[in-house]
Amino acid sequence: MKISKKTDYAIKLVLELSLNYNKKLRIKDVSKKHKIPFKFLQQLVLQLRSLGYIETYRGKDGGIMLAKHPKDITLKELIEAIEGSVSPIVCLDKGCSESESCVLYPIWEEIKNKLITEIIENLKQKILALNKTLHYTFIKNILLNNLFVNEHNTVFLGKLNNLEEKEKNKLLSEINQQIAKVYAQTKIEFSNQEADFDFGVKIISGKKSKQFLLQTFIDYIKPFAEEEINKLISKENL
Repeated sequence: MKISKKTDYAIKLVLELSLNYNKKLRIKDVSKKHKIPFKFLQQLVLQLRSLGYIETYRGKDGGIMLAKHPKDITLKELIEAIEGSVSPIVCLDKGCSESESCVLYPIWEEIKNKLITEIIENLKQKILALNKTLHYTFIKNILLNNLFVNEHNTVFLGKLNNLEEKEKNKLLSEINQQIAKVYAQTKIEFSNQEADFDFGVKIISGKKSKQFLLQTFIDYIKPFAEEEINKLISKENL
């Protein structure tokens, strides 16, 4: 399946709004930053608003922001909202009443699971190879826009994050300086305990928590793995 330019822009827009959650952004600023044609982006914003992903505000202090929490949005869901179903065959959407008697079903399942595992591993390697500067900026943006204000925040980074101790200390210093200008009582520290996930960021304050993990990528990967499996089945005339 080839993702359209429209869907590519929609993913970039929602990601930008996720990194600036609860903050209004101007369409022209997003357009300039991601090199998305302004008029095209305006139409896309209207579509995503009608689908319940974005809220729009008029006036001097107007702008756009997410209507949902980032953790409640998956890439698979977003793609299907723009493109329609990504399933290669109808029974994947509606279920198959013959799955127990179908001789191909266990073969299909085994291939699917192997492909999903392989794709996820490839994704992990790409994340590990992520430029440190980009990784640093990504984590910083998540924290700046998602901390529990005027509370004590404990931050867990995935076990395979590539920031060294001195970089984490620098990150803490920069965030504390920016946050203190508006929310002086907000505190932040990195946990010394090992995280229970490989990739992403988790923020905890008391019984409250926010997390930005790999699950959204997994939800995104599955339909494409299934599409590749369907191609293999067709090629072998199974």
